[in-house]
Amino acid sequence: MNDSLFSDFPPVSSKQWKQKIQFDLKGADYNENLIWKSPEGIDVKPFYHSDEIKEPFAEISGHPKHWNIGQSIYIHDEAVAGRLAADAINRGAEAIYFTSEKPFDVDKLFKELNSSNALYYFDLKFLNSKFCMHPAFAKANVFVLNDIINHHAQEGNWHQTLKEDFNALGNC
Repeated sequence: MNDSLFSDFPPVSSKQWKQKIQFDLKGADYNENLIWKSPEGIDVKPFYHSDEIKEPFAEISGHPKHWNIGQSIYIHDEAVAGRLAADAINRGAEAIYFTSEKPFDVDKLFKELNSSNALYYFDLKFLNSKFCMHPAFAKANVFVLNDIINHHAQEGNWHQTLKEDFNALGNC
């Protein structure tokens, strides 16, 4: 992740936050005005800070240890989508989630993208095994997403036939 935003500001402790809040409340009681009880009986604070955590949270089985900052981009014009993706990466995105309804010029899209560290996900609403094998996809961290069962459930039809779709998907 790009830490440039966080390095622009000094760290602030939980105590400093509370002092600022109490100053802004102009003498009103912090606990009475800002802490409320949920229907489950849990006291909900106006903010939570890492310096108040006594024990690290237990890991949740099956969940990722790291989440990427992502940006969704619909591909209508390859050059525009490439510029939008490059801009998102420059501003801290670690993953780009492209969506396309039809085949597009992959070289034109990747012309603006020169970051090998970013992850590129392509949610393709069409099925074309030759398209999935484009050489540019091998030069970057690319994941081609094509859910033929979802397509069939939403559209009521296969792209071609059940057998042809599964064969084409196997070649991607």
